[in-house]
Amino acid sequence: MIHQSAVEKRQSIINQSKQRAIETATHLSITQAKIISDTRDYLEYLATVPQIQNPSHPRCGHFLQSVLRLNPNYVNIGIPRADGELLCNGLPMNRAVNVFDREYFQQSLTERTFAISTYQLDRAAGKTSVNFSYPVIGADDNVVGVAVAVVSLDWWSRQLSGHELPPGTVAFITDTAGLVVANYPVEPSRHGKPATDYGVSVDPVADNLSDDIVSIQNVRRIYIHRTLYRKDDGSEVTVSIGIPIEDALQQADAAFTKSLVYFALFMLAVALIAARAMHLSIIRPLQKLTVAAARLEQGEFSHQPVLSGVDEIRNLSTHFETMASARLTAEVRANRQREELDSIFSALPDLYFKLNIKGVILDYKASEPAELYTEADNFLGKRMVDVLPAETGEIFEANLREHFNSRRLTSWEYPLEIDGQEMFFEARANSINNSDEAVLVIRNITRQKEAERSMRLAALVHDNSSECMVVTDSNGIILNVNPAFTRVTGYQKEEVIGLKTSALSSGRHDKAFYKEMWEVLKTEGRWQGEIFNRKKSGEIFPEWLSINTIVDEQGEPVQHVALYRDITEQKKATEVIWRQAHFDELTGLPNRNTLSDRIEQEIKKANRHDSSVALLFLDLDQFKEVNDTLGHDKGDLLLQQVAQRLLGAVREEDTVARQGGDEFTIVMGDIQSIAPAERVAETIIDQLAEPFRIDEDNIYISASIGIAFYPDDAADSIGLITSADQAMYAAKEGGRNRFNCFTRAMQDRAMQRMEMIKDLRIALQERQFSLNYQPIICLKSRQLCKAEALIRWNHPQKGLIRPDAFIPLAEEVFLISAIGEWVFDEACCAVKQLRSRYGDDFQISVNLSPAQFSTSDHNLLHWLPKLEQQGLDGSAIVAEITEGLLMNSDEASLEKLLAFRDGGIQVALDDFGTGYSSLAYIQEYDIDYIKIDQAFVRNLSADSDSFALCEAIIVMAHKLGIKVIAEGIETEQQLELLIAANCDYGQGYLFSKPLEMETFNQLPQAFLPECLSEG
Repeated sequence: MIHQSAVEKRQSIINQSKQRAIETATHLSITQAKIISDTRDYLEYLATVPQIQNPSHPRCGHFLQSVLRLNPNYVNIGIPRADGELLCNGLPMNRAVNVFDREYFQQSLTERTFAISTYQLDRAAGKTSVNFSYPVIGADDNVVGVAVAVVSLDWWSRQLSGHELPPGTVAFITDTAGLVVANYPVEPSRHGKPATDYGVSVDPVADNLSDDIVSIQNVRRIYIHRTLYRKDDGSEVTVSIGIPIEDALQQADAAFTKSLVYFALFMLAVALIAARAMHLSIIRPLQKLTVAAARLEQGEFSHQPVLSGVDEIRNLSTHFETMASARLTAEVRANRQREELDSIFSALPDLYFKLNIKGVILDYKASEPAELYTEADNFLGKRMVDVLPAETGEIFEANLREHFNSRRLTSWEYPLEIDGQEMFFEARANSINNSDEAVLVIRNITRQKEAERSMRLAALVHDNSSECMVVTDSNGIILNVNPAFTRVTGYQKEEVIGLKTSALSSGRHDKAFYKEMWEVLKTEGRWQGEIFNRKKSGEIFPEWLSINTIVDEQGEPVQHVALYRDITEQKKATEVIWRQAHFDELTGLPNRNTLSDRIEQEIKKANRHDSSVALLFLDLDQFKEVNDTLGHDKGDLLLQQVAQRLLGAVREEDTVARQGGDEFTIVMGDIQSIAPAERVAETIIDQLAEPFRIDEDNIYISASIGIAFYPDDAADSIGLITSADQAMYAAKEGGRNRFNCFTRAMQDRAMQRMEMIKDLRIALQERQFSLNYQPIICLKSRQLCKAEALIRWNHPQKGLIRPDAFIPLAEEVFLISAIGEWVFDEACCAVKQLRSRYGDDFQISVNLSPAQFSTSDHNLLHWLPKLEQQGLDGSAIVAEITEGLLMNSDEASLEKLLAFRDGGIQVALDDFGTGYSSLAYIQEYDIDYIKIDQAFVRNLSADSDSFALCEAIIVMAHKLGIKVIAEGIETEQQLELLIAANCDYGQGYLFSKPLEMETFNQLPQAFLPECLSEG
């Protein structure tokens, strides 16, 4: 039993050490295979970089030097051409190097695949190394070279040293020829020698590598071998690890030997004293030993030495205690090694699972349990498909099935949503030798994926950005440019890579400019500003340039990224915008914005020199007729010629500006009297009197000019313009084609006008207006059938103001529309009331201003809907217009008049006979009534010209189907003559003066002769 127990104990120690070696070897194989995989991915990426595509070009070497500085893992990186000549190298080249005879080079060249060399002395680096290679495919799909990364054996050995391995552990990596290329502890003397130097045999073409127990220099180790990379011919790059088991075995053997010896002595002693003290000397001590053995089995040891009994029993007790202590010590050491391995697992950012061939999870290791997808207990005893989402679980099942079939390292990637966030993971499965179990390592690669996505996004931005991008090294050598750079500058990428950025310099900036730029870059890490550069065509263009510095881990600059855009069009647009803001587009003269600045400048100068400033405000007379008769195009040509004549009439230092429309201004500074301004005004009037030749037409035009002076007439630029404007209106009122100087009386009239405008606005708000109604009588029946609504303004301070005092001003400041709308609303209410007394055909006439027919005023189109709301039809209202509206009508006026006709609203032509009295216009606009002006009725007698004219108007109107209303009837004689001439209607003081609504509503329905005599 003692022999069997010792054998089982020995085998248990071996199995524990083997398991520890398997787990350590598996971890090492994953990390070392990752180094090979990362190198392959990096070489595959380098093979696609444009700088690598032509190994003979100097920029290839510059580029590799930058790459080598960023990748300290490699002792050298080179791109041999297809003939093996190494012209593109990361290290300086002191001699010619050709690697055409290298096996790895031939494999990448002919098979177009990734290859790994055997142990060798690198010809370019001069160091023992293992070289990794990948083919470089050109644009014509031919191999133009091979990308080679040289890994120093010393570096690889140091990588092995970076892992926390149990004390006494030996690890080494063998190439496909079975030669050692890296080892731990680091022993360069063993590099390039076969693995037998360690006492083990590693077959480079074996399908499966098992574990061995090897004794070297009296130290026994258990060796486990794992494949890092397998070539197509079956040869492999292998990592081997040997875990020492000598101490544990020796202790077990020693304990076994002692136990055996003392057990024999014990049995002899028992035979000799069996008769004397079986119970006291043997049985009782053996019971104590049995209890101690049971506790030892539980991992506890509290045995008290046997002090009674035979010496052999006491010795046996002592030796048992020694054996137990040895066992516990071995267990402590084994536990310590297990804890060290657990520490390794905890230090790595991976999840480790142990699976059987059915995919059932036997054990797991996790540095942070929170990193598990679900609770840890949910994994043990289950398959991944039972724990993970269905789709992800199926991925695991398929890959694990493939792995157990091939027994090769299997890796895959998969996404997984955790706490609402999508994350990405990489899984690697590797079998445990001589078992149906495997180790599954899972790593979170979300950040790596995000970095790759960011790199792809950066590449998309780089290739598709509308801004030019240039990447240089720290010395300003161009490493890369984007397509926008080619579009803007005309340079192809191949033409500028490897050149200094100074090759694009325009020559407009001196050395001090660039020195300051580089100083800012050095101190602040960025610079931006406007700069001029030169295109390939030689064209110099402005650009807005931003430069940012990229630094390494030590904070040293390694690259610069420059972004810029061509701002030629932007500067042109800015210039155009500035000119549009300050100059008139039609004439090229300064506009009103610039005019204000010029006046302010001249005022400041006048204050310094104690002089005056004159402002001439010029308005062309009857310019509207030019536009109406010849068209706006010729009107614009006339304005351009007027501007040129004005420029020729003033002094060189004077400013001619266009105020707007047909208004111009002239600023004359530094004058001592009014004489220079008057001379200029006279010159302008004389020059404008000459005909203007526009195409085939001779156009004559004049101007009215107002002149104001600073500081006599105004204290600032705004006041000066206002005073000159008032003087110009005085010149127009004085007959046009003349100039007037500003006077205080003009200021007073302007103030009165402004005050009345303000009062008009208040009157609208406070309803200070009222309507009076003057009756219109049918002369045949003497019946009251119509009334004319006449507005009155009851000013609270000034009393009653007549319409002819405020209506023209209301038209000028666009208040007439609001006033007219109020009049119409009041008339609608009145006619509804009066129809109930005087009959359903009673009408009220409302006077309309031409301004109410303008294009922008749409209130008249609302009349018909308003009448409908009041329950009235269009016949309730008669719209009174003047002949001026017909003469100056446009489409908008005609549209409103036709809308009146279609809606049943009749139209009366007021003051007929005092204007143009055009029959053509009367026919065109379908007039319903003509009102004979009271100027003809006032002097009416049987033999007067006025009677003849009235009679002719009445006859003409009747021939055209138009009714006639005579205004201003004041005597019975006038009435009788108009009745005799067949006049239809009459109104005037003979019948009644205009009345308020309450009084009007008391008038009789029939105006008989006795009523008139009573009136």
